Amino acid sequence: MTGNSDTPPNLMLITTDQHRWDALGIAGQPVQTPHLDRLAREGCWFSHCISNAPVCVPARSILQTGYPAGKLGALGNNASVPDPEDTLAAHLARRGYSCQAIGKMHFVPRTRRNGFHHLILSEETRWLRGARSAEDVAHDDYDRFLLDQGMYGWDKPPEIGYNEIKPLVSALPAECHVTAWCGEQTVEWLRRRPDGPFFLWCSFVKPHVPSIRRENGRTDTAPTTLRLLTAQRRS
Repeated sequence: MTGNSDTPPNLMLITTDQHRWDALGIAGQPVQTPHLDRLAREGCWFSHCISNAPVCVPARSILQTGYPAGKLGALGNNASVPDPEDTLAAHLARRGYSCQAIGKMHFVPRTRRNGFHHLILSEETRWLRGARSAEDVAHDDYDRFLLDQGMYGWDKPPEIGYNEIKPLVSALPAECHVTAWCGEQTVEWLRRRPDGPFFLWCSFVKPHVPSIRRENGRTDTAPTTLRLLTAQRRS
């Protein structure tokens, strides 16, 4: 954010969930990731990068604050950012940025914005699964989209959880898949974005398990033929 220009730059963060670092075409793997490959070619690709936490909420808390998990007290998925005003989005908002988050955020509690002005969420039916009573049941934006399409519950069989490593066939048409929905929501927001600088976090749920096979035969998750590049480099 430095330079001679008086115009603050627009900032966009794109993240995927449970995506192995080398599961990219540019890494020589048998996967199709053309858009990520283009970003890597035209920008910078770090072949050695380590998350400071292997669990979802702590990793996201670190990403938002820059603090280690120990300082945040975030060691499990029931943790929350201690100070929602001490996040990247909150600091940028105070400097005149419009801050928007789209996709999976996994904020705790679910009403938290962590500095963002607005959220468009796809939380893997977490609001439904975490309900203790009928009064607690809530749907996120992707849930409501599927309800409007008459396809709620089609994303996976109900007996399969969201952390089970099991390949599935999705009954959803490709345009209703959570990845397509997240991308479309991001494009639409960019088309109608407010004036002034913005910070946009586009957070894709996939390739988080369960692995979904669509009708065209392509999957969200890289096949088991991925080569262990790290092991090869050490040998």
